[in-house]
Amino acid sequence: PIRALPARVEYQVLGVLVILCFAGYTVVMRKLIRSVFEAGGLQVNLITGCSLLLMPVMFRYHNYFYDPATLVLSTLLWYLMYRERWTMFLPVFILACFNKETALLFLVSAALWWNHRAGVRSGLPHLAILLSAGLLVRIGIAVLSSHLPGSLLEFHLFDHNLSRLFMFFEPIDLVGTLFIGFLVFSYWKEKPALLTIGTLHLAILVAAAVFSAYVDEYRQYFDCYPILVLTMAYSLMKLGGGPIVPAPALVRHSGTLVPGDVSGLDGAGGRRR
Repeated sequence: PIRALPARVEYQVLGVLVILCFAGYTVVMRKLIRSVFEAGGLQVNLITGCSLLLMPVMFRYHNYFYDPATLVLSTLLWYLMYRERWTMFLPVFILACFNKETALLFLVSAALWWNHRAGVRSGLPHLAILLSAGLLVRIGIAVLSSHLPGSLLEFHLFDHNLSRLFMFFEPIDLVGTLFIGFLVFSYWKEKPALLTIGTLHLAILVAAAVFSAYVDEYRQYFDCYPILVLTMAYSLMKLGGGPIVPAPALVRHSGTLVPGDVSGLDGAGGRRR
């Protein structure tokens, strides 16, 4: 079914899985947009469609089979985090850790989300389970692959990143970075908390890439691709005068999360006045 792949069953199966990952991303991304924003069908389709069209920009040097899996799993993790579906979050998180080691950073974002919603102490049992599961997966993979050539971490600060950042920064990269930075930080105070937490998540990925990867190999930031899309879309819609606003905050009603009126919540614990 995919002519560019070798005519062997295993490659064809991998090709189909890649297509399913992109299709899954499309479905989950639409759900994420509708959860975070009060967006109409046209806006949801436009944001999702543009994110698919812009995606090839992320493949600058290489692309690997686990990149589409990273995309769909991370988008699902952001969605489950926002909806606070922690029971489903755990198996998806474990699968994401099997797929790529950077999934462990979702522990930081989950802790920040717990702190924002109800205080980090209330989420400590969940975070402890996530930490244990994530470390078990990554340590197990490291042990099982210890006999293979190569090191656990690469170091490219001096042989690539310093020159890229300070001497040979290509004009298109500079313009693109400034434009993205402008859209990310525009209307910063009114953007939903999930987007600010996701931006911090991205900042950690970039900081780690300065030392242990090619900082301009954009595919390694797929964990935060849906966050970038949402925060840029919010700014673009606002700049264009579009009627895009954050969705009402979720509050608990009989143990279930439902949309609530944020005007009826105090700033300390989310308790209704």
